[in-house]
Amino acid sequence: MSMGTSRIETADVESLEHRVREVTRGLITFDGCMLAGKTQLMREIARRIGTQGLDLDDFVERQRGVFVEALRLQELTAAIEQALAKFGVMLVSGVCMLEVLERIGCESSLTVYVQANNQDGTPDDIDLIGAEFGRRPDLVDFFGELENECFSYHARYRPRNGADVLFIRSLEQDKRPG
Repeated sequence: MSMGTSRIETADVESLEHRVREVTRGLITFDGCMLAGKTQLMREIARRIGTQGLDLDDFVERQRGVFVEALRLQELTAAIEQALAKFGVMLVSGVCMLEVLERIGCESSLTVYVQANNQDGTPDDIDLIGAEFGRRPDLVDFFGELENECFSYHARYRPRNGADVLFIRSLEQDKRPG
């Protein structure tokens, strides 16, 4: 964990906002599996605290079948430096976040891992998260290159276990009308 304070687990946006407001300078990152809701949550928090948010997807060369190797890292680094100079605190969302930060030589002041849970309370991406505990999924052949990259990332970096904040999003809540 990056801040040296205790880890929190929450499903409450206000609790997350309070924790984010404790950071007075630096980068706040939102990591998690694909389609977990990282960017939506990051944008909501950025709006609430009045700072800039970036999504790693905006820096990807499309149709490469991979993520980290397809990032325009110099452009990303420049955008982060510019936002930090202007706002002091900025938010970034994306998969494989810790690996990306390592490649651009940045550190996160606060790490948020967004976990999407199914109606029964189990993580939606249990196979990828299981990589942090050394579990291999039964259907590895089902994974495409990007899923394999995310699985390998979770096994190497253990972003969920090391996050300062574990934010639990219920997929069932997201399907409610209104």
